Amino acid sequence: MRRTEAGPIFRMQKRKLGKQQKQILSNVIEQLQKDPTTGLPNKGDLNEVWGYLHEDNLGKVYLGYKFDDDTITLISLSRISVKI
Repeated sequence: MRRTEAGPIFRMQKRKLGKQQKQILSNVIEQLQKDPTTGLPNKGDLNEVWGYLHEDNLGKVYLGYKFDDDTITLISLSRISVKI
């Protein structure tokens, strides 16, 4: 299992989450530790960054991360809102 590091932006965004949202995020991080290629790679200038889209009780959340052989670095969390 890979070691997980949290970047400063991710840490700041995680502090704003509720208890249930943190639990869902913890489950997502465990899944990424087992297989970080579960997410999708970005293209262009951000080709080193991968993204994983998941849902919590308030909607969809995008988790940006990078990984190598022994470390996953969590970069950011973004709430996705879609208006129809």
